Order: sequence, then C-alpha cells, then structure tokens
Amino acid sequence: MNLRDDQFWPIEVKWGNQLRSKSIKQIARYGNGEIWRRERSVGEVAGIKALPLPVQLLRVGTEFI
Repeated sequence: MNLRDDQFWPIEVKWGNQLRSKSIKQIARYGNGEIWRRERSVGEVAGIKALPLPVQLLRVGTEFI
C-alpha cells in the first residue's frame, strides 16, 4: 500500500518465478494497482502493470531524500 498525492495506490510485491491470476485476485480489484516483481522487465499481468521490484524500491527510496 502506498499513499501518494492523497490517493491510495495498492502495491502487490511478488518474488516468485510465476504469477498466477489466482494469487493477484485482490490487487486486480483496483484500477491503479501495481505489481512489483522479481523480473527485470516492465510488463503486464492480467491487465495489471508489473514493474521490477529493485527499481521500484530505489525510486521510492529517493522520494524521501
């Protein structure tokens, strides 16, 4: 979960090798949700934006500097 610009931005963190639609059922309920995952490429899983976890953690870390 993330709060940016007074808006709720749900985040699902996955480190496994496979993402199944069953395991991301909750995040799929939100139109602005993101999946942060192990893979290095930006993509989409079941219509949800999927981003590389290490890159996102660096980005979030720099927002507080």
